[in-house]
Amino acid sequence: MKKYSWNYKEFFKVNNQVGQNEALDFIMYFSSSWLIYIIATIVVLWGYFKFNGSVTFWLMFLALGISVILGLFLSLIISFIWPRKRPVAVLKNIKQLIIPLQIWKSFPSDHTLISFLFALMPLYFGADFFFVLTLFLLSAVVGYGRVYVGVHYPYDIFGGFLLALIVSPLSFFLALNLVF
Repeated sequence: MKKYSWNYKEFFKVNNQVGQNEALDFIMYFSSSWLIYIIATIVVLWGYFKFNGSVTFWLMFLALGISVILGLFLSLIISFIWPRKRPVAVLKNIKQLIIPLQIWKSFPSDHTLISFLFALMPLYFGADFFFVLTLFLLSAVVGYGRVYVGVHYPYDIFGGFLLALIVSPLSFFLALNLVF
């Protein structure tokens, strides 16, 4: 039997849970596919109601837009520098709850990247600790769900998170300098 790295071993630990609990399968499917939209909606609504549609809200909206565009662009560049195929293209005996649209790009996880971009941006606009912590936990569930359903490795999730940590302050800075 082929020796697997930590990344593959952890992938199988998480992915092997598929099919053991129908409710957990549904939660992870939902989290890996749809929770990202809920996080984005929560952040946009929070900003709208906190800033009453003022210039600060539009600055936040601009910063979010820049962060998503820049994040996805850098994610694509990274995927060409460090190509990694999805688990379904590399490993045998994986359990899939989602069939990915493509199999050539796994690192970094774009779902995780975008979730954490939305979770981080309220920090720059004065969100309280518990709100940001809640967004972080929801984003972590998105990342975990992506491994659970069989479309990403743990390192892909970590890569998406790290990229979000780099892109979010840069996007805030760019938005601030475009407006003021």
